[in-house]
Amino acid sequence: MHTRYSLVSRVPGQINYMRKVIGISDEDCINHLRMSRGVFSRFCHLLETSGGLKSTRNCTIAEQVVMYLERVEGRERF
Repeated sequence: MHTRYSLVSRVPGQINYMRKVIGISDEDCINHLRMSRGVFSRFCHLLETSGGLKSTRNCTIAEQVVMYLERVEGRERF
């Protein structure tokens, strides 16, 4: 018998984490991503306009960038 894996149960935790990383203060954003919120916002915009990155139904550009940066850094939070 299979146990279904549900992403829905993980969504509130992921949203809270994203808000903490990029939404609370520049200090938190710098501590987690090594860039201020302004730089992060411009970076996401650059990836969208020049790099062709697109939001999906389940994941915004900002979420995709945070997940990628944390993977590259070696910390896995998701």
